[in-house]
Amino acid sequence: GKTTVAQALCHLPYNPFPTVVWADVTQTPSVLSTLQTWATHADSSFTLPTDPDTTPEQIADRVRALLTGLVAERCGGPVLVVLDDVWESSYAAVKVLRRAAPDGAHLLITTRQDPVVREFSAKALDLRTLDEAESLALLYKLRDNRHLTDAHLERAAKLIQGHPLTLELAAASLNGAEDATDVEDILNDYEGGIRDGSPFDALDLGSETPRILNVVFGRSYTHLPDASQRQFRAFGVFAPDATWAREMAGAVWEIEERRALTDAHKTLRRAAFIEQTATEDGETVRYRQHPLLRAYALALLTAAGEVEGAFGRYADYVIV
Repeated sequence: GKTTVAQALCHLPYNPFPTVVWADVTQTPSVLSTLQTWATHADSSFTLPTDPDTTPEQIADRVRALLTGLVAERCGGPVLVVLDDVWESSYAAVKVLRRAAPDGAHLLITTRQDPVVREFSAKALDLRTLDEAESLALLYKLRDNRHLTDAHLERAAKLIQGHPLTLELAAASLNGAEDATDVEDILNDYEGGIRDGSPFDALDLGSETPRILNVVFGRSYTHLPDASQRQFRAFGVFAPDATWAREMAGAVWEIEERRALTDAHKTLRRAAFIEQTATEDGETVRYRQHPLLRAYALALLTAAGEVEGAFGRYADYVIV
């Protein structure tokens, strides 16, 4: 939700920031990789120093000079630096990246953790719910299906009532619709679920969730193939907020073949049940999952009586 909202802000036609500098921070920040990426926008020949005595702060100062020059010469206007998905464990990385920001840049931090706001003396903006106009703008940003009309999105925005994760899940489902009739069927299912309730209302997620989230998640989940449902449930044994590589999921799913493992992750990504995240080397693929989706996975895994088997395979992989 927070990442998608930040992306939508950066792409608004009336965005007051013509220049945006973005970094995926995460729990395992890739500071040097991020500095390298930022610098090469200003100087394609930039390389990280090989001297082991060079500190990240010194590199950040070089990057700041390059970006400040780039903005002055070619970009212009106010600059927005977005540090996405900041955690308490990534404070040191944030301080280095703030140091590398162009002169006079405005800073936007997205986080799930309240202590982050206090650490950086930031002004908090709670994005747990969006108003109807903001919901519609987000759906416009996420639209990737020629059968989805503005009227469809307006109806979806009214039904979903501003919950960012629900909007992402609904957009993924609507983007997968085969035609306009399929779009209408999806929206009718949402409307019926709001009216009549969802079987997923009975799940114990450890916290209260809006009915529309249960409805939208439930429809997306039940339309997955059985194998994908089992794979989604297995995420319930992963450590909360942890990222993972495909190999870890393969161990829990008992899948070794590379292509099958990639396809399994691709199916869950299309449903917006997982997303890729940045890594230190910029090449290794890792994944993460919204905490509420992890809670759904654990509740469904428990209901299916699969916790012991899935946890045993998970433990065998992580304990060596």
